[in-house]
Amino acid sequence: MSFENPSNQDLNQDPNQELILSSVEKVDELRNIYRAKMRDALRMQKATEIMHKIVTWTNSIKEKYPDFQDYELYHVAFGSTPDHCTKMDFPGDDSAEKFIRETL
Repeated sequence: MSFENPSNQDLNQDPNQELILSSVEKVDELRNIYRAKMRDALRMQKATEIMHKIVTWTNSIKEKYPDFQDYELYHVAFGSTPDHCTKMDFPGDDSAEKFIRETL
């Protein structure tokens, strides 16, 4: 049995697929950065300091964004696993990517 693409569009050229792959790669990259920083903190016995930064940041985010659990990078920064996220990151200085790269 053969299935044809009714729009005759090559699925590999779907611009949304490229955006999704880019998002997945960014999440993976930030998870790796997060894990490396946590390993370094444990080695240097600074885990308490890092955890304090994470708790302070997440409490701030929770106050500003009631839908904080809908943001994928919130879960990366907090070290949790999301069920289903509809948004990627917070705007501006609240950015989880910025927090992971610059603060941790």
